[in-house]
Amino acid sequence: MELATGAMAPLLLKLADLLKEEYKLHKDLRKEVESLSLDLESLHGALHKVAQVPRDQLDEQVWIWAREVRKASYAMEDIVDSFLVRVDGGHDHEAEAKKTGLRRFKDKTRNMFNLKKLADRRSIAGKIQDIKNQLQAIALRRSMYRVDDIVAKPAATTLTMDDPRLLDLQRVTKLFGIEEPREKLISMLFEGEDSHGAHKEMKIVSIVGYGGLGKTTLAKAVYDKLKVKFQCVAFVPVGQYPDMKKIFLDILIGLDKEKYTNANMMILDQYQLISEIKGFLQDKRYFIVIDDIWDTPTWELITCAFVDNYLGNVVITTTRKSKVDMGGVVYTPKVLSYSDSKKLFYTKVFGKEECPEKYKSAGVYDKITEVSEKILKKCNGSPLAIATIASVLAKKPILEWSHAYNTIGFGNDEDDSQVKRTMKILSFSYYDMPLHLRACLLYLSLFPEDLFILKTMLIWMWIAEGLIHDKEGVGLFELGEIYFNDLVSRNMIMQEDTTTHKGFLNGCRVHDIVLHLLRSLSKEENFVTILDKGQHASVDSRRVSIEKLGLDKISNQAVMDMPQVRSVTAFGGLMNALPPLSSFPVLRVLKAAWNSVLEECNYLEELGSSPHLRYINLMYTRTRQLPKDIGYLKLLQVLDITGTRIEELPESMAQLQGLMCLHADRKTRMPDWLGKLTSLQELWIWPAAEKYARFVEELRKLRALRVLVTWNAPPADESVETDLLEALRSLHKIMVIDIGLRSTFPKGSVRKTCKEGFVLSLHLRRLILGGIQFSRLPGWISPLRLPNLCDLEVHVYGVEQQDMDIIGDFKYLDNLLLFMVSKKTRDKEILTCGSGAFQNLRRYHINRQVMFLHGSMPRLEDVRLQIRVCEVKRVSPDFDFDLGLLNLPAIQQVKVHIGCAFSRGVDVEEAEAALRQAVHMHPNSPTFEICRDLEEVSEF
Repeated sequence: MELATGAMAPLLLKLADLLKEEYKLHKDLRKEVESLSLDLESLHGALHKVAQVPRDQLDEQVWIWAREVRKASYAMEDIVDSFLVRVDGGHDHEAEAKKTGLRRFKDKTRNMFNLKKLADRRSIAGKIQDIKNQLQAIALRRSMYRVDDIVAKPAATTLTMDDPRLLDLQRVTKLFGIEEPREKLISMLFEGEDSHGAHKEMKIVSIVGYGGLGKTTLAKAVYDKLKVKFQCVAFVPVGQYPDMKKIFLDILIGLDKEKYTNANMMILDQYQLISEIKGFLQDKRYFIVIDDIWDTPTWELITCAFVDNYLGNVVITTTRKSKVDMGGVVYTPKVLSYSDSKKLFYTKVFGKEECPEKYKSAGVYDKITEVSEKILKKCNGSPLAIATIASVLAKKPILEWSHAYNTIGFGNDEDDSQVKRTMKILSFSYYDMPLHLRACLLYLSLFPEDLFILKTMLIWMWIAEGLIHDKEGVGLFELGEIYFNDLVSRNMIMQEDTTTHKGFLNGCRVHDIVLHLLRSLSKEENFVTILDKGQHASVDSRRVSIEKLGLDKISNQAVMDMPQVRSVTAFGGLMNALPPLSSFPVLRVLKAAWNSVLEECNYLEELGSSPHLRYINLMYTRTRQLPKDIGYLKLLQVLDITGTRIEELPESMAQLQGLMCLHADRKTRMPDWLGKLTSLQELWIWPAAEKYARFVEELRKLRALRVLVTWNAPPADESVETDLLEALRSLHKIMVIDIGLRSTFPKGSVRKTCKEGFVLSLHLRRLILGGIQFSRLPGWISPLRLPNLCDLEVHVYGVEQQDMDIIGDFKYLDNLLLFMVSKKTRDKEILTCGSGAFQNLRRYHINRQVMFLHGSMPRLEDVRLQIRVCEVKRVSPDFDFDLGLLNLPAIQQVKVHIGCAFSRGVDVEEAEAALRQAVHMHPNSPTFEICRDLEEVSEF
């Protein structure tokens, strides 16, 4: 809502707080505040109506009036915030309620004679009067510009937590029309040769086409299909304004994530990084995708890192600029056929590839057909345009479709390029959103193009900026998740999963055309100022995003005068080029992740002088310590120090009663006072073995916790694991448990059985219990007790058929890793996945043989399992190793470990041949990887 109405909504709440007894406003000032609140309520309603009208349809004078009101509301909020912070430093109402009558009387008497607070009250009185005078002048223009004559359109619908569309976001994974161009591109890469390509020179294929055509989607489809055939691979976005050092770092991390993710590569310059890449690739067969190149010099510099070692290497590039000379072969993808366009459109609108029968009988089929044909003609096979407009229409009654189409305002065919039409559709989709969604979406204009944006951090930033307001019965973060999912469902952001957090909508990217629209709107609304290379514009917005800047690239004139700035985010810049933190008196958000300075604490030494800070992100900076006065930041909600060099948290942080999210890693020692942070909702921590018992004790106090991520090795004491599970039992709001204990107990030893009646929170979505070894599948892991479970990793001594049947009934399970601890356990039977089981599972990893029956796992994409040949033959001598892979219609990747121990060579060969044949016959042509284990102890 903030984009539309400024700070009106939170300001009205704060003015109501200001009238409470503890702030001791004198009588005349109370009247002024009450009068101001009434004026602001009226203006808030008027702004809300203005915001419903697209910018190009709004009278210029009305737009100027609305901008003035919003600016005044920001100034007013800054005044009130500063007063509240100075008077009580973020008032602790809970502590106040616990005071005795005598203590309360003493504090009241002391406050009456506190000269500083008296001066603060006189100061705010004068400033409120100034604002009132300003608002009176603005109000005079309101009637002149006929603001009240504007008719607001009905509010657009939004997702709710139990909306079935949330599940549909994960269901629609089919890429329409991708198979033919994918296979065409693969054939161009190998020109009829087999895909091993030994002793062949490097092949380059460039995918060229306009934005929104699906170039990246096609490149990703080829990448996913071929990557297992190469020794190392990388998929790297570039963008219009590339940071070359980051690109080379991304290539290294893609080639070997384990080696380079935490390595100190930031100290290298780009030529040293090129040398590192060349050395790594020297004797390897590689496949690299360089996505979204805009000019030839960028490409030429990137190619300096490649080595042609005649091992059949492959490079794919994408670009919208046909003039970019990249050598090799050019491939221009075709637009979607009318048939595939129609399937995509109907799938986005109705959830199926054709118009449902109920609409044919309802008499609206002709209207659906008429409008959809018009829209598909205008979209001209552009997947982005089709998906976006379909997502809008899915939320509207069919009888309003014609009006929506006409509102977009398409011009003549010969006058409108495809990109122009797509931009019109995107603009229409933006203005069709509820106001709160528009502000959250526009906030993404802060981020550089092609950047992966982690969902959790984005939502915490929304909260810190005040873009998410309280809703009865729903927490702030849960409401942020609803907003995020709604933006995904509208195709305004592209969801992405990560290998670290499997099975959730963990992050997103913004399509470059969407980002272009957002930045255009943001500039118009003065929402964000982007300081990019060579830019010297002055800053007068509330947010500053610094991109790709060197130490000498920031103009002092541009950044020295920033008293109004609430948010500073730096991507690849040097923070010590900025003015000191004291230059930002109302700063709420400081994001300096992946910056190469902050090695010492000098930039952060004034952190305590920024009392409005709510969000601090220092991820992967070289910060060594936090200043002790961080404890003064009573409003701080989020602190992320992952990947820093911070070893100890200042004890003053125990005073941060409002801290809701704390991310640290193995370098940071767990404090003994962790349990004092009772507002924590999200905690990432690595307690040392000697402190694990204390960690469990402190964990019990964090009753508000929703997310717990903790990895480390506790002492070899079974009671610690038991106490940990009991502590988890007391966290009634927990949604994510991700624990890796790296148990020091002997392999194969039987471990946990939980107490009778043990149960975890019904809200639990993710349960990762790495290292805790259960003697059998616990009874509390069941669909009845954990109805919302999406992600499960559990280690069990032996896996039986009844376990498979229980887990197969989880309605929302998306990712499963079922690990059988003891390899000495003899298999009693070949496990089966029956018809109707695992209906939403996409990833399935189990270290045992399994048969997939018809109707099971209809959405499974990635399967990894193990076959112990001697055990299979013992249980079923005539078994032909048909695992039912052909019964998995969505399968994309298959990886099998064949256990050869004590097996006949002929049986091992039979198993491998059967698996290869099944994969070869599958219509999806899934990637296939097979490994033989313990061949040295086979019988032959």
